[in-house]
Amino acid sequence: MLRVLLSAIAILITSGVNRSAADPPSCPASELWEVSTRHLSCSICALKSPPEFQVFRGQNGSWFKSSIDELLGPPVSTASPPLTIVYVHGNWMERCNALERVRIVDGHLKRYASEPYRLIMFSWPSQHESRIVREVREHADCADVQSFYLAWLIKSLQASGSRISILGFSFGARSVAGALHLEAGGKIQGRSALSSGLSTSDSTVVAVSRAGLHRVSFVAPAIDRTWFSPNGRYPLAMTQIDHLVNLYNSKDPILRRFRFIDTVARPIAAGFTGLEAASNPPATSPLQGQEKIEQFDCRSAIGSTHSEVSYYSECPYLRVAINNLLWK
Repeated sequence: MLRVLLSAIAILITSGVNRSAADPPSCPASELWEVSTRHLSCSICALKSPPEFQVFRGQNGSWFKSSIDELLGPPVSTASPPLTIVYVHGNWMERCNALERVRIVDGHLKRYASEPYRLIMFSWPSQHESRIVREVREHADCADVQSFYLAWLIKSLQASGSRISILGFSFGARSVAGALHLEAGGKIQGRSALSSGLSTSDSTVVAVSRAGLHRVSFVAPAIDRTWFSPNGRYPLAMTQIDHLVNLYNSKDPILRRFRFIDTVARPIAAGFTGLEAASNPPATSPLQGQEKIEQFDCRSAIGSTHSEVSYYSECPYLRVAINNLLWK
């Protein structure tokens, strides 16, 4: 009897090992990159073409210096260009904190991804250095300048045939909004990508048109709720978007005070009310005439906070935003 029992156990163990060996990987292959402008000036007059990015590749928990040519070259882990997801972090982020944050984003993507992807963090100079109020306004202006660099990067990535998704948190969403507007031929501070010398070649423009539109997800976006409207600051941005998911928090104590960033225009943050909120108190109504916008108020789950990590760990609608990036 004992011999029969031991034989049965051995068979179960062996068959279990065989099944495990035959199983596909638990998650698809992914690449992790950092494209940094932290060393570049935030003056719109200092834009250079091509941008002098610092590029790093994440491998085995470490970061290794690379180049923009390697990033834009043939894919490393797949035979064809993988889905490319660009993540733009928010304000007051040291580089070390930003590198930790992008790994959190990567972890959530891995949970739901069904195809290989390339995750690129656009790392910009947002570290805390001076007085809070003055610095917030300075970083808002810097985020606008970053839009030119980001637009160049997106167009160059599309030239390789990649589908592009973009995730922007807080001021990062401001850079994303500006980049999309520039990509469609718009202007920021009176300058277009072309007049700033940061446009790409004609062949790149053709490739971009073939690659299609972008999937965009915003988390607590520090942009005015009307900026995507026809009379808003970035009216052309929506022409570059296939679908947009906006996660906001109507109890956000930081974005509640967003109007103080400009005492003349007194903007209302889309990360506090949703885009083009239809009423006051905040509502989840989409931007009028734009069915491609989907947005959710996370207040009941995360409470009074502007924490990006809280959105990722507690907001029940995060999966909608992640699946949007993964084109699901």
